[in-house]
Amino acid sequence: MKGRSITASAALLATLLLAATGRAAAPGARVHLVGAGDGAPALEARLHDLLDDEVTGLIVDTAPTFHADDPLRTDDAEATTPTAWLVLEGTHARLRAAGAGRARFVFRDLEIGQPLTEFDSERLGQSVKAALGTLIAGGPGLLSREDAAVASGVALVVAPPPPPAVVAAVELPSPPAPRFRLGAFYQAEAVGNGLFHGPGLIATWSGSGRRGDPELWLNAGYDIPNEFGNQLASLSIDALWARAGLSLRWSDSVRVGAGVGIDRQTTRLVNFTPDGGAGNPDFDHDLLFVGRLLARVGPTRVAGIDMSVTAFLDISRSIERDIYAAFPTSGTTGGVIEVDLTVYRSNVFRPGLSLDLWWR
Repeated sequence: MKGRSITASAALLATLLLAATGRAAAPGARVHLVGAGDGAPALEARLHDLLDDEVTGLIVDTAPTFHADDPLRTDDAEATTPTAWLVLEGTHARLRAAGAGRARFVFRDLEIGQPLTEFDSERLGQSVKAALGTLIAGGPGLLSREDAAVASGVALVVAPPPPPAVVAAVELPSPPAPRFRLGAFYQAEAVGNGLFHGPGLIATWSGSGRRGDPELWLNAGYDIPNEFGNQLASLSIDALWARAGLSLRWSDSVRVGAGVGIDRQTTRLVNFTPDGGAGNPDFDHDLLFVGRLLARVGPTRVAGIDMSVTAFLDISRSIERDIYAAFPTSGTTGGVIEVDLTVYRSNVFRPGLSLDLWWR
């Protein structure tokens, strides 16, 4: 005990000398007396006699109670100051000393007389002096925070780990979801010496996320019967057709594309007789392979309906429909006149427009 007291005194003296020369500041200290009763004034005086010359700013006071976790608390103003609690309980005394920051501790248990004698006061004072000197100077007999918690029967609250550093990230746009659209249209197309028109259906699929937002499209339509003729014959033409192809986005509202398809044209030819009658109709079918170039504007929502306009150019071979008729000549010779007239001729390039209404 004597050797330990000498060591503590030397540590406290060295700290005081450093403060005097301005190279370091001597830490203050606090001592709380709990349960000393009528012996508190004498014990306070003895602590001041032992420590005032070695600890600057020593505070000794009495406290009404002591809790086992008081030395471990880091959330009060005393946590930055070495503090000792001297708890007297009958013939038993507990010394609980905690260093600044509450990371190092010294615990002692002593037996004392009842009532407290001068010898007990001296022994308690020397124990407090040795504990504070050990905490300030750092020496053997120190308890870690975990060891002190176990000795006190206190469960330490483990602070959650700090959140990981937040790394600024560029939010990448999610790829567009595949989109299927379905609509109807009505188109008109200049063919030869006439204008073909009729309804149809259109389906598109897009959303691959590739450059240009490629779109697959499929059109199918019907050209309603179109009448051609003169005083010699009547020609009616209708057609079922289909186109399929690919379009790319030219701008936010314009797509351009190309495709191929097929037309199945049905012709019904009726020749008129000289007396104004009609002969038996002649039916014929033609298959035409067609290429298509297109530009679509929209869709744009108008009056609650998605609408677009498509300009296109169909390219295919040209076909003709002729009339061959023979008329008898007047007079006595009994001759005939043969007539060869072209009633219909399609062109190779067939421009057109369509109005599209989308409901999906």
